[in-house]
Amino acid sequence: TDDALAAPLAGSLARHVGRVANTQVRATGSWAGNLALAAGAPAFVSDVATMLAAARARVYTLPRGSKGRWRVRGVSVSLTEMSVPEYLALGRGGGGGEAMLPVLVHMEVPLRGVSVSYSDKVSLRHANAHAIVNAAFTLSVDSQLRITGATAAIGGITKRLFVPTAAADSLLGKLLTDVATLNSWVAALETEAVATGISP
Repeated sequence: TDDALAAPLAGSLARHVGRVANTQVRATGSWAGNLALAAGAPAFVSDVATMLAAARARVYTLPRGSKGRWRVRGVSVSLTEMSVPEYLALGRGGGGGEAMLPVLVHMEVPLRGVSVSYSDKVSLRHANAHAIVNAAFTLSVDSQLRITGATAAIGGITKRLFVPTAAADSLLGKLLTDVATLNSWVAALETEAVATGISP
């Protein structure tokens, strides 16, 4: 069923969302505000940005100050579609600033097609604490348990959200249950993180 196909990713995201900030913040904050904060302050280790980047979420924006109307379904006016890492790059790290960011108006998360999803964080407490380091991974596997797709996002180990592409690509075609797959993934991840620049 559709629910079963969405379950691995949806369940992982739902569990981690329950650890973001605290009940009061979750009741009044928004995913858009969290992403705008992460874009304006790249050192902020956002659980929301990490989860959504690994989940291959697409965000839709309007230029700041736009008075145009838009519709999510049907005709849209001046909407720009991009990935979460692309949106984050528009912030201070990309030469702009939080005040210059386009306005987030819509997001789509493709829940189907993921076989394995994991998202977690290291923090001072289980709840009510910012992440020191967080990570999210999604894998798609075929009937032989060979990896056909992989995405990852890690916060806190580089100066801004780290989305390893070469390391993720190195998993393709490998057997999910083989310990050598894990060893090669860790080695490729370390190489790419060092090349990107480890956070002080």
